[in-house]
Amino acid sequence: MAKKAKYPIPMLDTEKVKALRIKAGLSQDDAAKAAGFKGRQAWNNFENGRQANMELATLGRIAAVLKCNPKDLLK
Repeated sequence: MAKKAKYPIPMLDTEKVKALRIKAGLSQDDAAKAAGFKGRQAWNNFENGRQANMELATLGRIAAVLKCNPKDLLK
């Protein structure tokens, strides 16, 4: 099986990700579980800009948890 390509997402609006999560009343742990991540730290890495690359599907999963369009999470 071929590896899924990861793309740099340098324009992820991390402040918006955090604000939308808080507005939804989700902890990082809750959001991570809803997005199918292994743990809270994975969500924390995206929210704090420490994750430089992600699959486009991951951006879609984050957007689904936050009930927004993936493009709304980009600067």
